[in-house]
Formats: sequence, C-alpha cells, structure tokens
Amino acid sequence: MEFMLRNKKTILSFILPALIIYTIIVIVPIFSSVYYSFFRWNILDTIKFTGINNYISLFTKDDVFVISAKNTFLLMFWTIVIQTPLAIALAIAISGSIKGKRYFKTVYFLPNILSSVAIGLLWSFIYNPDFGIVNRLLTSVGLENLTRLWLADEKTVMGSVVVVVCWQFVGYHMIIYLAAIENIPSELKEAALIDGVNQGKMIRYITLPLIKPIVRLIRF
Repeated sequence: MEFMLRNKKTILSFILPALIIYTIIVIVPIFSSVYYSFFRWNILDTIKFTGINNYISLFTKDDVFVISAKNTFLLMFWTIVIQTPLAIALAIAISGSIKGKRYFKTVYFLPNILSSVAIGLLWSFIYNPDFGIVNRLLTSVGLENLTRLWLADEKTVMGSVVVVVCWQFVGYHMIIYLAAIENIPSELKEAALIDGVNQGKMIRYITLPLIKPIVRLIRF
C-alpha cells in the first residue's frame, strides 16, 4: 500500500478516469457557458460578439436576477451557519463506541442519496397548508395562529428552504467530520483523560482544532 501511494503513475491511473469524466461533465460546460456569455446567439442566427453587454443588462435591467442572486447568497450563508455546527455536533455525538452507531450513520446519511425531485415532493407535502404535517402538528397542540403558507409567504419561505437543504446534506458533512474525528490519534485523548480533562474541554481543545482543516476544506 505504501509503495502504491509513492508511485505517481499508480495514483494517476486511479484518478484519471474520474478526472476525465468530471472534466467533460462539469469543467467543460462551465468554461463553455462563460465563453458564450460574451456573445449573442439564439442558435438559429449567426453568433455575434457583444462583450460584457449581457452582464450589464443582467445586473441593470433584470430585477428577477438580482433578487435571485440575493436569495441564493442568503441561502448559502444560512445553510453554512446552521449545517456546519449541526454536522459537527452529530459527528461528535456518534463518535467512539456507541450502541447503534451504524444505524445513526445510515439514518443521517440517507437523505443525501435521495433525488432532488423526491425531496422536493416530500417537503411540498410536509409544508402543504391544508394537509401538511407541519400545520397539522401546530393545530393539534393548540398553535393554530402559527400555521402558515410556508412556501408561499415571503417571510417563511427562506427558512423553510434552509431547513430542507440542511436536512438533506447534514448527514454528508457529518460522515466526513466523523471520519476526521476518528482519525485523531487515540494517544492524545488518552493523555487528556489522564490529565483529568473533561469531555467539554477535550472537544474544545483537541477535537475542534484538529478537524479545523477539514471544516475549512468542506466549507470553502
């Protein structure tokens, strides 16, 4: 195994097929989109170079785009703020030798493998104002005044979408953080326990600093 890791040709032979597919499916379309954004072309007529006029029109004449961009950045911000500490907390909670560890890993990761279409349909039923479980639950506990048109009210739609995104992807990040936590040398934890360090300080001074590079890599 150590020889394989030192052999660059072996490493390249494993990486190259996936890299080629990723380049064709992701990298090439991205650069093509950027290239064609400087032209005016409806496929039927002759392509015409327009420079940055498309971008000027996009930011000055298209109010829908500006609102969409603002909401996209807000969604990204709130999912990072909520999802990262939640994923780390879940990873810490199920790290070590706890009972049912495989079960929890499977349950938390399961939403990540569902299709976006299935998730959209599922949560549209959950948020449905007439028969959705959210409004029904609020009504059953006497909080009818809190029922909303969750996906139709501009005051609640962003929070509703953030909940769905965090629910879908928190398990994915949890698995990565869990792997990072379990790769922390056991000698450090044992030495801390011998010195009388409690669980809170161990998390603060050992676990979190050592997984910080993984957090930075995933988030940025």
